[in-house]
Amino acid sequence: MQAPDSIPPSRLPIFRVEDVVFTEPQKAITSPLDVNTWLASEGFNRIMTFLTELNESVKGVTNDSPCPESPFVEKVISLLNTIDGYIDNIPVDEKILSRYGHPAFRTFIARVQEQTPTLLAALLPDPAYVPSFVELGPYLTGSFGNETRIDYGSGHELSFFAWLLCLQLLGRFQPTDRVALVVRILDRYLELVRRLQLTYRLEPAGSHGVWGLDDYQFLPFILGSAQFLGSPYPDPSIIANVNLAKKLSAKYMLMRCIEFITQVKVGPFFEHSPILNDISGVPYWKKVNQGLQKMYVGDVLSKFPVVQHLPFGTLIPIKPREN
Repeated sequence: MQAPDSIPPSRLPIFRVEDVVFTEPQKAITSPLDVNTWLASEGFNRIMTFLTELNESVKGVTNDSPCPESPFVEKVISLLNTIDGYIDNIPVDEKILSRYGHPAFRTFIARVQEQTPTLLAALLPDPAYVPSFVELGPYLTGSFGNETRIDYGSGHELSFFAWLLCLQLLGRFQPTDRVALVVRILDRYLELVRRLQLTYRLEPAGSHGVWGLDDYQFLPFILGSAQFLGSPYPDPSIIANVNLAKKLSAKYMLMRCIEFITQVKVGPFFEHSPILNDISGVPYWKKVNQGLQKMYVGDVLSKFPVVQHLPFGTLIPIKPREN
């Protein structure tokens, strides 16, 4: 892990909240032709810059590694803990039969939407930030799944990542928080949405079936592969080692993904997860990490069914990329 004084400054802009004219994010990708506009946009550039910097920060870092955490990191985790608590108060009624997800999930999403202004006010108590809630709110409420379809997928994960990016652009995270953003905040979010997936039996949104990387997530595979760079486990073949995944799941984000997959799927690993099985044959983690980043752009950020739901405002604009 880099020493605090050696962490390079972010290449992302930082905006003074007083200088930003916030707007309610609107969907702008209305046809497949709009995807190219998005890929050439400043919003896409900021998403990828944020991902690249977080990826660099966790190379060789385990989930249990000590890392600097600003008080704001703890506040974000507290917000996620509060949302997790909503699940306890919205149990599944097993008498209600539903083939595709449980309708109690709609009550959960309604609770998140109802409480979002209160959650943001607790996170950002300075009145100067109140105008930002119009942009922050939709990304947060879009992070946990779709209440109509009762599903969850990489687009909802992207919404949460966009929410974190907005907080970064407003200067709420310190440069020394980059590791904690991954191994504390993102990891806590992943445990929350896994609980949602199991509790309310959420359908995978836009799943490719066995030919997708995963039914629900993508980012922890990228960032989790970065954790193995310089680790005591130089061989990616451990991806297909289910027993080792259980032993390493608390330390490595990617192995927690593998453990979860084997909890919810049956049969041999190579049958239910052929893409991951193929990746386990790649000789180096560096190649895995680079390949997953390219795959994320190709299979998530370039796919109209995913990015059509991403809204754009002042902080994540769809205007042409800046120099």
